[in-house]
Amino acid sequence: MTTERPLAPSEAFHAAMGWSGTYSVVSRGQLDVEAMTRAFDALCAEAPLLRARIGRTGSGFRFRVADQGPPDVSILRPGQGSYLDELVRPLDPDRGLARLTVLRGDELHHVVLVLHHAIADAGSGVAQFGRLWRHYTAVVRGQPPAGRVRHELPPPAEELLFARGWAKPPGWDDAAVEATHALAAAAGAVPAQPVVADRVRLDPDETARLTGRARTAGLSVHALVSGCLLVACREELTPGDEPVRVVCGSPADLRGRVTPPVPAIESTNVLSGINTRVMVARGADPVAVGKDVGAQLEASLAAGEPFATLLDSRRFATPDDEPVDYVVSNLGALPPFESPAGLDVTDFRGFQTITLPGLLLYVVSSYLGRLSVDLVTPAGYLTDQQRTRITERGAELLRQAAEWHPEEKR
Repeated sequence: MTTERPLAPSEAFHAAMGWSGTYSVVSRGQLDVEAMTRAFDALCAEAPLLRARIGRTGSGFRFRVADQGPPDVSILRPGQGSYLDELVRPLDPDRGLARLTVLRGDELHHVVLVLHHAIADAGSGVAQFGRLWRHYTAVVRGQPPAGRVRHELPPPAEELLFARGWAKPPGWDDAAVEATHALAAAAGAVPAQPVVADRVRLDPDETARLTGRARTAGLSVHALVSGCLLVACREELTPGDEPVRVVCGSPADLRGRVTPPVPAIESTNVLSGINTRVMVARGADPVAVGKDVGAQLEASLAAGEPFATLLDSRRFATPDDEPVDYVVSNLGALPPFESPAGLDVTDFRGFQTITLPGLLLYVVSSYLGRLSVDLVTPAGYLTDQQRTRITERGAELLRQAAEWHPEEKR
């Protein structure tokens, strides 16, 4: 049986870009490779897009799921591959829209799930990864994985949000959708770049203090972290002391902004973006920069701008007249992944496997009470010294922000 449907604008954008995201963990103890393979089979059985391909026709992109098994699982032994290489290795969409790699050691193991961005944004990707671990735990315990075999494809964001009362934008009709499909299909290849990554990881005490300081300052953690990272990049990459205009993109998950909320596991991309524009001088106060970022994010959300962006087909046809300098993608505080006795999941990292020329991406998450920030940059765009300085300065500013007191003059 073959199941297929056209990609909606929210999905076609990512198909045109060719992006994929990585969800990975470090685990310690006894890892059963056969059980993990069975768990992945179960995940692919209940999530048919993991078994899909993307085809391009004259009228647009289409998902197509044929009678085929789940994607292969790669099992690597010590010396056969590195964790960092697997984190940043792009997905080959011609071979499928999902990939699972297990790097098995004597006691320390890495499990890496890569999903094409057309079938999963960060929210649904983390949810899929969580289900993988629940299935694995069930298999190890001798229980059948929860869930059922599904053949129907999940609806796109547009259908889910419209059904929940979100108003269609002016001119949104079948003709507009068809025009968007045609624009996506005709879009030229995006000059995507392979990436390298550098990491900052706070300890639990530092993370707790940073979270508390953000609350005291009336900021979200995302806004405060963004302020620190933008100041670090400004200081290391732009000469001079005067303020410079920086454009920072922040993904916006729309699932919880409708009633009832959209379940992460039953959708593809319900993620839009907000661009904030801030002036950053050398030595700027990260808290002040964060407040500027946070205020613009709140205003954009209140005006409903992210949803309009999600549906904007012009992104396929018009050049960006205001390129984004940085993107700060915050996956939030993740709950512990389920695991059976004898195996502990000790760390999580999320990645974007490719980026655009000149675009620096920060991926932020918290796992087991520890804030993690990965700087993902196009390979060769920055020197090793620049990457090291940005990472070290970012870590310094985050730790200083954790100790910030509102009565202090910075």
